[in-house]
Amino acid sequence: QQQQQQQQQQAREALEEEEELRAAQRLAEAVNGTGAREPGVNGTLEIVTIDDNPVNQLVIQNTFRPLGFKVTCFGDGPQALEVLRTRTRPPDMILLDLMMPRMSGLDVVKEIRGLFDPLVLPVLMISAKSSDEYIEQGLRRGCNDYICKPFSSRELIARVQAHLKVRDL
Repeated sequence: QQQQQQQQQQAREALEEEEELRAAQRLAEAVNGTGAREPGVNGTLEIVTIDDNPVNQLVIQNTFRPLGFKVTCFGDGPQALEVLRTRTRPPDMILLDLMMPRMSGLDVVKEIRGLFDPLVLPVLMISAKSSDEYIEQGLRRGCNDYICKPFSSRELIARVQAHLKVRDL
């Protein structure tokens, strides 16, 4: 019976992975089909992730690289801001952690908004802090969206897709 339960769990996980892959393929088709903004570096769309946790960065990479995105990772806000200030073209999207050493995500997004308009560069804040207070602070500081950990890859993909479509209108 235990073996049967394990097999059923494995089958459910395989189905979830297939669903995520189909969602990812739909995202890639939708993003590539918009044509409203020229792709970034090397003809691909670029997502920047700013997070002090390498595991979280790996999750983002494993979610978006198979879709053809370039994923650029920064371990803290000051490092990311230093690079963003020197760029002539913004990335296509930023995924930003809230709780980081040296500089919080709230302070990072405030600085980003001094460089790039929210309609030009969508910023999605990612945090384990799920209270209304934190969500409100993130949105008031300039984030386009806020997603709470743990999140599903499908939800993250759908949110990125929605923001890229709005940006390209």
